Amino acid sequence: MHAALHGLDLRALDLLFIENVGNLASPADLDLGQHRNVVLLSMTGADEALTKYRMLFRAADLVLVTRADLAPTLDAFSLARATAALRRIGCRAPMLTVSAWQGQGFERWLAWLRAERAARHAAAASG
Repeated sequence: MHAALHGLDLRALDLLFIENVGNLASPADLDLGQHRNVVLLSMTGADEALTKYRMLFRAADLVLVTRADLAPTLDAFSLARATAALRRIGCRAPMLTVSAWQGQGFERWLAWLRAERAARHAAAASG
């Protein structure tokens, strides 16, 4: 990340996404200079993820519950149970349900991003 950031004009960016594609446990305690942490919780692996990656979810500013299009076929997944589990481990982040396949929930996700961007711009403008 450090080397990559030197090649970017950060003043020209409104948003920069840093994706973790490796081990989910290690980046939770690394400060990469991010302003917000968005964690994806797949309906297909929610129980395992909530058990294994507690610190990651506790650090989340938003939890996107993904693969919502599969909800009718997933007897083992319960949004209410996942929400309760997140709250039990100390995650207070809001949750949004999305489906990339159907486009479900993306307006709320984009609204959250716009609000966060506006807040950052306002903070920068006020010094």
